[in-house]
Amino acid sequence: MKILRYLKKIAGKLVRVGYKLTYRLIPVDPKLVIFISFHGRGYSDNPKAIYEAMKADPRFEGYRFIWFIKNHRKKDVKIPGAKIVEYFSIPYFYYLSRAKFWIINCKMPTYIWKKPNQVYLQTWQARRSSASRTISTWPRTRPFIVPEFHMTRW
Repeated sequence: MKILRYLKKIAGKLVRVGYKLTYRLIPVDPKLVIFISFHGRGYSDNPKAIYEAMKADPRFEGYRFIWFIKNHRKKDVKIPGAKIVEYFSIPYFYYLSRAKFWIINCKMPTYIWKKPNQVYLQTWQARRSSASRTISTWPRTRPFIVPEFHMTRW
């Protein structure tokens, strides 16, 4: 059991290093949007509402939508008009590098980096005190957009 846990830890580190080495090489697709709700737990919350509004809006005709969901085959999740990709898989890292728009309602790990020409919409809901405490602990070089704090913190 300890060996399996150790191997899993090493594999995770290799994937993260591979992502950091290659994410800048993959060009951004201006019509690709990714969604993550609660670290891949399902199709729900603010990302779901935004996705449904985008699908109904003719301005987003021709856009591709991808949802990252853990164990989506076992859960038999179907999202009309969207591709579903396994959360924390190799395609997950590829599409993080490729997508122009990220719509996410949870904190992203520190090893995930966005490019300057990508848009990160964070929809998590937190009390102002906990949000400001979280933001103030982020490194100044962290390249995410947090609208309420963006102008004053970076």
